[in-house]
Amino acid sequence: CQEHWKALARQLESDAQHRLLHEAALVFESVGLKGCPKRWLPLSVLNRAHYTYCEQSVSVHYKGEYYALSRTAAALSPYIREFMGRTHHGIVDLTWVEGEKHHLRKLMAFLEYHVTEPMPHIPTPVRSKKLARVVPKWYADFAMQCDRKDCFIMILIGNALAIAPLVHLFCARIATMIKSLKPDEVREIMALEEDVQKQQQQINMLKQQHQQLQRQKMQIMTHGLDSDEINF
Repeated sequence: CQEHWKALARQLESDAQHRLLHEAALVFESVGLKGCPKRWLPLSVLNRAHYTYCEQSVSVHYKGEYYALSRTAAALSPYIREFMGRTHHGIVDLTWVEGEKHHLRKLMAFLEYHVTEPMPHIPTPVRSKKLARVVPKWYADFAMQCDRKDCFIMILIGNALAIAPLVHLFCARIATMIKSLKPDEVREIMALEEDVQKQQQQINMLKQQHQQLQRQKMQIMTHGLDSDEINF
């Protein structure tokens, strides 16, 4: 357990995430973690009267990098919202989510835009071959930038994080795509969908494991539990 937390702190230090590093070091100090370098916890942090948490954004950790997501956008995902906290700055680990970094950036762009201009309900079945006739222009352009594989990955991400509008948008994209394809090409898409379903089962298992780990971390952050009480 101690090695895990120290590795996390070293990663924060190498990424120059000093504010998060100092906050993590305070947690280490409170639970009695030994061997923390003094540079992780300078006197300016130890002697502060209070700490002003960032209440406007959430840090999303994904494949070694951190991304800032507004709290209102993050709240669109019940999974992310569960670990945000009510007043404290939150760090949500999404390394278990399928895809690459550009998929995460697309997810965040979708969430941020959806806050200001919510996507309207998409009637089903989708009858048009042109997505621009089904959803507003920004959402149509956003989805049209993705190829078939990217569309299924975005559906996976939407399912994993319980973001229904994202799933509906890319399902509509697939539906409009199928309407203009030949039968053989449709079968290729269906084969790809079967692979996606298998990946979804694996992701669900990873999601359950990460939910448990995140809850344990939140217990440490909010209740100051002793490290011996947490089972990793």
